[in-house]
Amino acid sequence: VRRHPNPERSLWDATAMQILKNFRFFAIGGICPFLISTAGCSKGSSGPSASSSIPGISGVVSAGRVNGATVTAFALNADGSQGSQLATATSDSNGKYSLSMAAQSNPVIIVASGGSYTEEASGSTVNMGNAQLRAILPNTANGQQVGITPLNEIATEASLAAINANSSASLPAIINSSNATVASAMGLSDITIPPANPTQAASAASSTQAAQYAVVLASISQIAKNASTSNSTTINSLDMMQALATTFTYNGNFNSAVGSTPVPVPNATGATISLNSVLGGATNFNSAMQSAMTTVVATMPTGFNDSATVPPPTFVTAPPTPSGAPVLTLP
Repeated sequence: VRRHPNPERSLWDATAMQILKNFRFFAIGGICPFLISTAGCSKGSSGPSASSSIPGISGVVSAGRVNGATVTAFALNADGSQGSQLATATSDSNGKYSLSMAAQSNPVIIVASGGSYTEEASGSTVNMGNAQLRAILPNTANGQQVGITPLNEIATEASLAAINANSSASLPAIINSSNATVASAMGLSDITIPPANPTQAASAASSTQAAQYAVVLASISQIAKNASTSNSTTINSLDMMQALATTFTYNGNFNSAVGSTPVPVPNATGATISLNSVLGGATNFNSAMQSAMTTVVATMPTGFNDSATVPPPTFVTAPPTPSGAPVLTLP
């Protein structure tokens, strides 16, 4: 679990570390048996594996469009650590970035740090500080479009924990399973695509899926706004992301506790706030997101509130694991 950028949030750090001590992440690496019949369980080479050059990768950094983020692509080592740097760029005022790099046949991690964004629900400005948003991919293609968002960060944290706990597991299998399971929970088909711009009409979106993605991110922002009001503090999308990443990493779902340990939600004042209270129940992720979506789409540009234009995503607290991939388990 990554440390939150605000050093005052010691409660979050202490509780998160306790969760780390009390629970060990075992078997998302159970994905490996599925691979035995297809590609085997070897992690394979971890170095860069260029096949051709430009146009590389482009996309957006968005938790709200992040302006001025440093976006860097790295090869992913077999142990989950960052390998050689492949390319770097800076996001513009619309969160857009472009990386000039060769296509990669091995896993890649893209890291966005720094910059600032506007919370979609509250309109407040959030400085990224030391926080990171990361996307993890089993490979890349020339001209690929990649979104770097809180949903990618959730999947990345789960993937890296699984890689660390399962030394012989296939990196692509773990990465694909984490990305697919988070997408399923959020009612999306793919979390690696760039989300639509939530400040423009839905008709400007590159696809229906991109528009739905924007709605999901805005809904998380709305939950953060609601929690800020009810707890007399400030909670933003990055705070919600970290709480959701914790439960997904250890549970494989979005239940609000890990075993009997409540998942804390970081916040500006360091108050004791549990994910259970924010979502309104232990298994209420789906209904909380549904309610937030109903509220936030009413304030979004034309089309986002039209179910014929942007079908509302269906949220799932405990999504099924991808076909052939065993469920994440705890000891």
